[in-house]
Amino acid sequence: ANFEQLLYWSEVGVDRTAFLGRLLSRLDERGWPNKPDSGWNRYDVEIYGSRWACLELLTATEFHSDGRQLLRCRLRAGWSFLSRALFLTTASTLLILIGALGKWWMWTLLLLLIPLAWWLNLTRHDLRRLIVHFLDERAKEFGLIRVER
Repeated sequence: ANFEQLLYWSEVGVDRTAFLGRLLSRLDERGWPNKPDSGWNRYDVEIYGSRWACLELLTATEFHSDGRQLLRCRLRAGWSFLSRALFLTTASTLLILIGALGKWWMWTLLLLLIPLAWWLNLTRHDLRRLIVHFLDERAKEFGLIRVER
């Protein structure tokens, strides 16, 4: 399933700002760190799942006839600042070590970056899965039905 964009259908319509308000209050109730948009960002809320991953949520409402609506939620998960710093520090340290020792076979040490990147990507995917479940719960509170594309 594609969890980069979720679609929720409403026969009676839903206020997007009320949905976001409920989402933010539930995040706060659960102690989930988040940063709502101040008006200048490309997302409605940024959610920090762990020190290794964060997710930007962007919502949009599509209006249809007879008051029906489609609520679109775009989820953009990525590495946190700490993840990027860890990856770049590890890569830099390995390159310095390779350069200092000057052995040709030491270039294979760069292969250590593969499991690190894999693990960081796994944390990103786990956060996205958690947020999808969280959004599904909030959608049910508003009587929204998730639509598969």
